[in-house]
Amino acid sequence: MILLVVDTQRGCFNEKLFAFKTVKENIKRLIAEARKNGVEVCYVQHDDGPGADLDKETPNYEIFDEFAPLPDEKRFEKNVNSAFHPMTGLSEYLKSKNEKDIITIGVSTDYCMDATVKCGFEQGFNIIIPAYANSTYDNPYFDKETAYKYFNEFMWPKRYAKAVSVDEAIEIMKNLSDYLKETDSIDYTNPLVAKKAAELKAASSDTLDYIERAYKFVRDEIPHTWDAKLTVVSKSASDVLKNKTGICWTKSCLLAALLRANKIPAGINYQYLTRADDASDGYIIHALNTVYIDSLKKWIRLDARGNKPGVDAQFSLEKEILAFPIRPEFGEKDYRDNHSDLDARLKEILKVSGNILEVRADFEMEN
Repeated sequence: MILLVVDTQRGCFNEKLFAFKTVKENIKRLIAEARKNGVEVCYVQHDDGPGADLDKETPNYEIFDEFAPLPDEKRFEKNVNSAFHPMTGLSEYLKSKNEKDIITIGVSTDYCMDATVKCGFEQGFNIIIPAYANSTYDNPYFDKETAYKYFNEFMWPKRYAKAVSVDEAIEIMKNLSDYLKETDSIDYTNPLVAKKAAELKAASSDTLDYIERAYKFVRDEIPHTWDAKLTVVSKSASDVLKNKTGICWTKSCLLAALLRANKIPAGINYQYLTRADDASDGYIIHALNTVYIDSLKKWIRLDARGNKPGVDAQFSLEKEILAFPIRPEFGEKDYRDNHSDLDARLKEILKVSGNILEVRADFEMEN
C-alpha cells in the first residue's frame, strides 16, 4: 500500500481551494498515519516550466510546508496531468515493489487528480480516494464545490476508485500494515529468510504462484519437529530455516515472513485441538496462516503444518483444506482470528524451552 500525494505544492495549495482548512487537516492526518503505520508516502510534483506558477526553479514548486516530505520519501516529477504518465517512473516503481493499493490525495480534483485516478485504474492499480483529501478551484464551467462533488461523489466511485472516509482510509492502512511489519518472530530481513524469499520469487510467475510456492515450501520441505522426532526448539522464522524444522507455531511465522518479504499481508490464526484422538491428554494450540489475496480482495487461510497420514492440507483460494477438522464434541475450537504476530505467551514458552518435549500450552487463546 502507498499513500500518493499529488501536486500539494506551495504554488497551488492555498486558501482559494474548496474546503481548504478541512482538506489541509485531512491530508496532514493521512500523511502522519501513513508514517505511523509503515505505509510508504510518495510525492508527485508538477512543473509547468519557466515563468509559470509551478516553475521548478522557484519556491512555489516545493511541497506545501505542512506536508513536507521526509528526506527518504520518494518524489516523482511531471509536466503532464497524470502521475502515472511514463515520464514519472511512478508506475514502474510501484510495480517493482508489488504495490497495488494506492491511497491518492492532493490537487487539483478536476485536473491532475482526475487524470491520476483514471490512469492508475487503467494500469491495474486499486485507487482509494479519501473524502475531503483533494480539492480544486472554481473554473468557467463549475464552481469549486460542484467540481469536487462531481468527481468524488459521481465520476470516480465504482468506476475508477473506491471512495472512503478519512477514518476508513486510516483503518485500511492500519489493518494491512500490521500484517506487513517485521517482528522478532517474523524476522523477514534476516539473511536466511530474505535469500529464500528471493529464490521463491525468482521461480514464480506472479503473486499467486509465489504464495503457493512459499506455502508448499514451508509445508513440504520443512518437517514438523514432532513428525521428524527431533528435539530442537525453533523460536522464529529464521530459526526454522537454520534448524530445518519447526512446530506449527514457528512454521506459521516462516510462511508469514516469506510472504511479508514480498509485500503480501499475512497473519497467524489459532485452533484449540486435542493432543490425542480424544481429550484424555489435554489440548494444544495449533497455529496456521491467514493470507490477504489482493486480486480477490479477501483473506484466506493456509495450514503449512506439514502433511502426514491422516493430515492432508492443501493450497486453495476458495475452499479451505486445512490440516485438522474441528471436533466440538471434544471441546476443540476454531478461533478464526487473525493476529499480526505470534502470541506473546507462545513466544515465552519457546524462549524458555530447551527441548521440544517441554513445549506445552495449557490455556485457551481467548483467555
